[in-house]
Amino acid sequence: QIGVRQRLPYGGEIVAQGLVDFVQAVNGNVAEGESAALALSASVPLLRGAGLINLEGLISSERELIYRIRQFEQFRRDFVILIASQYFDLLTAQQRIVNELQSLENNRALTEKTRALFAAGRTPFLEVQRSLQNQLRSENTLVNVQNSYQDAVDRFKLTLGMPIGTDLEIIPRDLEVVIPRYSDDLAIALAYQYRLDLKTAFDRIEDAQRGVSNAKNGLLPDLDLTADTQVGNEEGDPARRIDGGTWTYNAGVALGLPLDRLAERNAYRRSLIRLQQAQRTYEELKDEVALQARQRLRSIRAAQVSLEIARSSIELAQRRLENANELLRLGSRDSRNVVEALQDLTRAQNDYESARADLQIAILQFLRDTGTLRVDPSAGSVGHVLDRGSQQAKNAAGLNGAVRGG
Repeated sequence: QIGVRQRLPYGGEIVAQGLVDFVQAVNGNVAEGESAALALSASVPLLRGAGLINLEGLISSERELIYRIRQFEQFRRDFVILIASQYFDLLTAQQRIVNELQSLENNRALTEKTRALFAAGRTPFLEVQRSLQNQLRSENTLVNVQNSYQDAVDRFKLTLGMPIGTDLEIIPRDLEVVIPRYSDDLAIALAYQYRLDLKTAFDRIEDAQRGVSNAKNGLLPDLDLTADTQVGNEEGDPARRIDGGTWTYNAGVALGLPLDRLAERNAYRRSLIRLQQAQRTYEELKDEVALQARQRLRSIRAAQVSLEIARSSIELAQRRLENANELLRLGSRDSRNVVEALQDLTRAQNDYESARADLQIAILQFLRDTGTLRVDPSAGSVGHVLDRGSQQAKNAAGLNGAVRGG
């Protein structure tokens, strides 16, 4: 016996087979003979078990693969944000070292100046002590900042998967992306269009709807169409002599009433619950996506304001330092004003670098949370890796028109 069985994509199967029997007499007790038959049979469900329910395994596997790809892409984007955040923190730490070095030089110069004034009898020795104390404090701060920077570089190596002993040079580079200047509605529209997790949540609703349809199919009556045909040889003929006169066929319909469907009814109720859960999950995520888009826009605006404030603080501290030095030179003020001006200048410079890093990180987070961040490891520099370029501007322009029209 040999045959082929083919399952049909929408339910049922077709079976083609050949059967040959050989009987050889032993000691004349049994008559010799050969019989052969070619048979073709089919069974196709018309109600229960018919339709796309038979492709559910394939459909769910393909869609699950898409979801996993989206999750991996989201991981890549989150990883880029992590790397970029640590990188910009390192740049901030680098600049802070430069600021502390400059502050130390200024404090040393102040100490020398107060010593000269004391030698000339124009200021008490207390001013020399105050200047020297601030110089020592500045030296200690510089040592701590340098140590923190080296620790941060080692942690960055671990994040990159590099051996700790490997030399790593951190080269400053600004982020080459345009600061988003979208309205709240446009930012939300971008997020609705491009967020991968939101697309997955929406597709989960379709999966749940398909599950309801499949579960509902299990409540239908069994109605199967069956057919088979067979042809063989005449009795006494060799097996190879197939005779068309022996051809037989039959067809029928089998009906089974759904008298006991308790398990199927429970499965149907569970599928309805899963559908409602998927819909609620999508609506909740949709609100969360809108919230994140608005928050990221506010973070960018706040970082811009902080950057401008820090820039103004640097200018003000520099003018204060110039005035305090001039007053000290004239002998009308002590060194306290110079010390405070130096401290405020260093603090303003550090705040400025932190604000620059915060702004760049906020931009990356906005691109990620609106789904417009693109990661291309072969693009080269950081900005080219992350920037969507002109295509983002075109999409934003189209969405802006849609928002205004809506």
